[in-house]
Amino acid sequence: MKDLEDRRWFTDLRAVLVLLHLVAIFCMGAPAPVGGLAPSTKEAPGVRQIFTDVSASTGIPAEDLETVTWTTLKVWLDARDWIIKPFRPYYNRLGTRQSWRMMAVVNRRPARVRIELDGALVYRTGDPDARWMAELLEAARVRGVMFEWSWKTNRKQYTKMMEWLAERAKEERGPNTTFRSCMERVKPGLPGEETAILGCKWVIER
Repeated sequence: MKDLEDRRWFTDLRAVLVLLHLVAIFCMGAPAPVGGLAPSTKEAPGVRQIFTDVSASTGIPAEDLETVTWTTLKVWLDARDWIIKPFRPYYNRLGTRQSWRMMAVVNRRPARVRIELDGALVYRTGDPDARWMAELLEAARVRGVMFEWSWKTNRKQYTKMMEWLAERAKEERGPNTTFRSCMERVKPGLPGEETAILGCKWVIER
């Protein structure tokens, strides 16, 4: 190996291969909000609200903002796909594909699950002092579903989940246990500030 390292051609070849690897990984790591073009994303209430809010503050029609946004996003994704196409065999061979994506948009009106049993708070998303059923509710797969509830989607799914939890609570604490859940609307504060609670939606009482 030492003899090879002393040869100029080997040093140059190694530098080129390292450079190509860095270029390939950089291209694969470029933002790719693929889900942003899905019809479900475009029609999501939270996404529509963003365009409405920006339109109100800028005076630009929401329809025009949507057209520019989705067109720009498609151009970006098409260009990215064209750039990484030559590297795909490399990604597949070495297993360096990026299998996860960042969220296409930011939820500017978040909400979190709140559960009360017999009038006492027992669970709230992210609350270290209210951890009832937290192991289940904060599992990776469940968190993704709960995120959709925050966007005001899948209310039917939310209702089924809360009814199931109500049954578990009555099995655990007795049939007379009262169950109340809701999606607690919040306004996150700056670092060091309290999170403002704006109210509840989707209240379920059993």
